[in-house]
Amino acid sequence: MIKIEKGNMQIAERLVTFETCPSFSGILCGNSAGKIWVDEIENPHFAIVYSAPVGSFGVLGRVKNDIEYNLLVEFIQNELFQQLKESGETDFEFSADDLELEQRLLKTFEKNKIVQDQEIYFVYENKKPTINIPIKNYSFRQVDKECIEEDFKNKEFLMDKIFESWGTAESYLKMGVAFIATNENKIIGIIMGSSNYNDVLPIDIEIIEEYRQLGIASELTKYFLNYCFEQRKVAYWNCITSNIASQRLAEKAGFKCIGKNYYYYFSM
Repeated sequence: MIKIEKGNMQIAERLVTFETCPSFSGILCGNSAGKIWVDEIENPHFAIVYSAPVGSFGVLGRVKNDIEYNLLVEFIQNELFQQLKESGETDFEFSADDLELEQRLLKTFEKNKIVQDQEIYFVYENKKPTINIPIKNYSFRQVDKECIEEDFKNKEFLMDKIFESWGTAESYLKMGVAFIATNENKIIGIIMGSSNYNDVLPIDIEIIEEYRQLGIASELTKYFLNYCFEQRKVAYWNCITSNIASQRLAEKAGFKCIGKNYYYYFSM
């Protein structure tokens, strides 16, 4: 497997399908930050993509024969596992677009006591804008160049999100969008489009724990959806099926469920 520093649209068009998580698609086309390995540079048949906001690896494409499958498995076992262990990780988490490849991988690693979980996917249809309701003591604003340069008390909260999804502030300002909630000079919540593929923006949202259950997540979501409406973007929301609070937030905001998919993890 060959590591490439940045994806491009040619690779994405070969490997991305309807089932592909847009977080992986955005990395593969070169718009957002992540890690990519392909079986060959010019005409790849499959790739492994890592997204930090997702916290998981996606196996995209299909293997044509046993030689290609063995190449994939040897890379995972001999190189990827070693890299993860060196960075302090103990588990390997993955999903695969192709059902046949997914089943082969599950069979190969079945002795590792694989845990299965499920994600649910939502999209927001291009409805009319929602009305933002002021929340006393809290302010909301879009993250632009001026915002990035501002000296917030916990600025690293914002910058870590930007670097995780976009690699640099410059890439974020070119391709990304985010909104923050603040209390005085402290950032207390962030909603960010963590990638961008064909104008589909997967959402990454986080509220500092002591400010949860105050309606801040709901209000940030409205700001993000209003932006998507004005700019003709598609907002994409996913969460594990056991995260009922996240599902309810998405449904309350007007998202529509479009499907579910399994992902897996096991100790290396």
